[in-house]
Amino acid sequence: MNDLWGMRTEKIDPALLRYAEILYVKHNKSYAEIATEIDFPEQLIVKFIEENYLDEKRKSNNVSPRKSMKLLHTMLDDAIKKFDPTDITKAKEFDQILKYTAAIKNLETGVTLTDIVDVFEVFILWLLPIDHELTKQFSLKLNEFINHRLKIEDD
Repeated sequence: MNDLWGMRTEKIDPALLRYAEILYVKHNKSYAEIATEIDFPEQLIVKFIEENYLDEKRKSNNVSPRKSMKLLHTMLDDAIKKFDPTDITKAKEFDQILKYTAAIKNLETGVTLTDIVDVFEVFILWLLPIDHELTKQFSLKLNEFINHRLKIEDD
């Protein structure tokens, strides 16, 4: 069976592809850096990234709940530092503090799929040099799990 590159599927290690995805999406590595890191031709990396819509995933990574939470906490801290509770003309500033607080609460609703994926990606990167075969198996199961969760969230 051939894969997206016209190569035999069994020659392409899913763990390496997952690793390439992590390097591109999470670590903002270039095509050339990824190709060097996993010892694949750069053209194949480009094709893999395009066909798996990883540019979109990379962009959406910048608005993850964790990053939004950090930004909101920074904005809240700045607003609190500037706020003078004795000045009754500062109602707008107080309202903004309440909005930041509410937004933070909304993001703290629990563990998201993004949080789970982030933890698994760190684990995969840790496991890869230790046990390549286990990483490959684990990556396949992780992909099945993510697809399953996405189907549940879409319903």
